[in-house]
Amino acid sequence: MKNTTDMDIEKELELLNDIRKVDASTFLYTRIEQKIFNYQQNFISRKSLAVSFTILSIFIIINISVVIRHFSFPHKSKTEIIVKKYNLYNSNYLYE
Repeated sequence: MKNTTDMDIEKELELLNDIRKVDASTFLYTRIEQKIFNYQQNFISRKSLAVSFTILSIFIIINISVVIRHFSFPHKSKTEIIVKKYNLYNSNYLYE
């Protein structure tokens, strides 16, 4: 004797036998293939992405090094440059 659950399962499975096969349209495969091809063309290749990343990285490194050099050395005013060029005294010690 079979269980009622086994009978219920068999009834459900018999319903699957009634499902009919559906035919696809004639150009469905070619349309899907074309969409995949168009989707792949929109991507940037890995090689060009790597080159772009490398150039950007080099540019950023150069900028950082310029900024560090600019702020690491003490800046002299125009007056200090003239005083040094003409060997002048930069203090008021003589007048005291």
